[in-house]
Amino acid sequence: MIRAGIALYEITGATDCLTAAEGWVAVVNDQFWDTEDGGYFFTADDAEALIVRTKSAADNATPAGNSVMVANLARLYYLTGNTAYRDRADQTTTAFSGELAKNFFPYTALMNSAEFLQRGVQIAIIGDAGNPTARRSSTQSMT
Repeated sequence: MIRAGIALYEITGATDCLTAAEGWVAVVNDQFWDTEDGGYFFTADDAEALIVRTKSAADNATPAGNSVMVANLARLYYLTGNTAYRDRADQTTTAFSGELAKNFFPYTALMNSAEFLQRGVQIAIIGDAGNPTARRSSTQSMT
């Protein structure tokens, strides 16, 4: 849902989509963040009592949740300039950096997200938002 909100904002410029994505990140940070070691757990802190709350950044058939969160946080950082998103993305990557040294193959999504965080390219289109030519240029640059 976070990525969907970001994608909709990137395509349409609808700030309510960006606001929704930021709200979902706040919930994930509040209920899934590992305050001791960093990274996100699979289960919320208010779930039924578990023997162990697991977390992983290893990909399976789909990218790992922690890898997806790094990508989401990186995009939010670039879109908003809020360094808290970048800091949390860095903390998440660091939480699993020891695993990368052992076997990097299952962590391709995490490495891709971390690289995007470090090397993302931003393009600014300056013009009157009411000008149809400026609007068309900004929409074309996002696709």
